[in-house]
Amino acid sequence: MTTLLKICIFLALPVLFASLQASELPDADDYAYGWAVNPDRAADLYQIQLPLEVYQSATDPALRDLGVYNRAGQPVPRGIVRPAEERTVAETSVPLVLLPLYSGQDTHAQSLNLLVKRNAEETTVSLESFDQPSDFRQPDKKLTSYIVDLGNHPQLFDALDLVWPESNNSFIGHLNVHGSDDLQNWRLIGSGSIAFLSRDGERIERRRINLTDNGENDRYQYLRLTWRDVSDDWSLAQVTGIKNSHHVDTTRESLKLAPSGRDKADGGYIFDTSGPILVDRVGLQLPGDNVTVRASIYAWSETKAVAGARAINPHWRRVASGHFYHLRGGGNAIISDSLTIPLQRFSRWKVVIDKGSTDLALHLELGWRPEKLLFVAQGEGPFQVVTGRAADAAEGFPQQQMISDATIHQLAQQHNLIGSAELAARIELAGPGRLQFADPPLWGRWLIWAGLIGGVMLVGFMALSLIRELKDADQS
Repeated sequence: MTTLLKICIFLALPVLFASLQASELPDADDYAYGWAVNPDRAADLYQIQLPLEVYQSATDPALRDLGVYNRAGQPVPRGIVRPAEERTVAETSVPLVLLPLYSGQDTHAQSLNLLVKRNAEETTVSLESFDQPSDFRQPDKKLTSYIVDLGNHPQLFDALDLVWPESNNSFIGHLNVHGSDDLQNWRLIGSGSIAFLSRDGERIERRRINLTDNGENDRYQYLRLTWRDVSDDWSLAQVTGIKNSHHVDTTRESLKLAPSGRDKADGGYIFDTSGPILVDRVGLQLPGDNVTVRASIYAWSETKAVAGARAINPHWRRVASGHFYHLRGGGNAIISDSLTIPLQRFSRWKVVIDKGSTDLALHLELGWRPEKLLFVAQGEGPFQVVTGRAADAAEGFPQQQMISDATIHQLAQQHNLIGSAELAARIELAGPGRLQFADPPLWGRWLIWAGLIGGVMLVGFMALSLIRELKDADQS
């Protein structure tokens, strides 16, 4: 079966079974909230990057209570497309040659020598100081910068990794990287904090400076490294250029949360996202300067038999732990990076301080790659996205049955059948009352049990009657 034929069948099936699906699915007004869909062009299918508000309005962590309806109020096939796995970026490292410059030396072309060596196989260009050998240090001169001759690697690296001699002196400094082709005209292409700290048994180092990519295919022959806020005897031992084999272009979202309370059992800070977001990064934002803690981050996990039933074995599950800090030296600051975790879809989080001050005005930072809603443009628009109906769980999530082949997203993308769309402002439909599962009244439950018992008795009576008739037939 060809790819195009699969897509045609996918688009035709909803029309054939539209009446059956409409009879099985709730009406759009049965859901708590809705959003009008604003497409960018006419298309057979549409995809929408789901905003945080949708997660905060759904009752099911997997968004199975999310549906799409057309102008006539009929449900259309839809599916949730999870973000593609982030690829690991392969790095190539290239050792670079450093030429130190001291006070009194100039970085203009007339103060430096360019040495060109040619042979049958290659041409090599190198740089040397005009007045002193590169390894000669005069006692009255101060190291002020380094020139890096990229030699056979005239390219803009993605980053530089720095190595300096081991020292007992802690510092937080700043390093700038400029690029040039002629040693006269320099352009800032990288800047960042560098640091070496040893505190409370923890070692903190910042040795990588990311370089900018301006999309202009910049290729420099020389780099100049300058610094500030470090000791006078600070120097570099080695610099390595880092080049990524490819770049990962991924849309990411983040959310900063303030604590909503404390756990009396362990003093942990409680956070609530008001909706189950599919999170893959966590971090802490610490107040003020020179704050460092070791902390564990937990997510609240619970198993429910059916919607509305009491939670069975609810518990906190640790998803990450690490060293978090916000440190400043002079005008330079270093802040701990977020931690990458396996995908976690939870709405309640907790931070427990394992080491350090337990009374902080900290914030929890969550990062995620938004999922996409894919739906078939069946019937006339405008279309409406709805969610927020706890009863969907008891009914087997009828909206979840509306999508067919899981590969339809990739197939439709290959044939340019997918249009983009955005959601308008949220409106209230049935209201927040639909977010809670309503148990049937007591008399209703008695009627259900009475019906079940009566049914069992009826089946038993029919079975006994059949047995008697069989015995009578055998005797006759």
